[in-house]
Parts: sequence; structure tokens; C-alpha cells
Amino acid sequence: MDPPAQDDWSTPFAEVLLEQLDLRPGLTILDIASGHGIPAFYLAEQVGETGTVIGIDASRSQVASARAIQRGELPWLRFDCQDMRAIPASFPSFNVSPAISPSCSCARTALRRCAD
Repeated sequence: MDPPAQDDWSTPFAEVLLEQLDLRPGLTILDIASGHGIPAFYLAEQVGETGTVIGIDASRSQVASARAIQRGELPWLRFDCQDMRAIPASFPSFNVSPAISPSCSCARTALRRCAD
């Protein structure tokens, strides 16, 4: 897949994520507030087809934009319209969630689920 068009915020953010995270094939990553998905595409390339990246955003238009950019490529990457404050118990577990602030109470809940 050709990388999505670069922008002034998402592309540098994605590049920093790749430097900071211990990414490897097979991981499951939850990208919270994924917007139009630029960092999620970079993450999906790192975990490969044995991994999974789930990008969530509360904005239907952002999710639609991310899906349009994806064009069905990288089938181990998916985008869902989901509010991070209301992640259901049935939601898949994950190894890494790079876009959460540890100070957010909903992030602490998500991190506990990650550790379970």
C-alpha cells in the first residue's frame, strides 16, 4: 500500500510513535482518537498481517475518511466509530495503545484491560 498523503501533524506524530514503541509483527494495537488514520497506517505496516490495528474515533466523518484512504488494503487494519469512554467489554483486547494519556481515567481503564 502506498502511504497516505502526509500532513503537518499526523505524519510526524506517526514517525515519533515508530521510534518510541517496541513494535513487532503479531501485536494488536488500539489507536484511540485515530482521526483520518495516518498513524494507524504506519502502525499496521509494522505489525504486519499477523497483527491487528484497530483505530477508533467518535467522529463518523473521520472514520469514513480513514476507510476511504484505506481502500480495502491492509485487511488487518480496521476503523470503528467508537467513543473511548464507552469501549464495550466485548471489544478485542490489545497489546499497545499509543495514543492515550496516562492521566485520563478512561485511559487507565483501557490500560488495565490491556494488562489483563
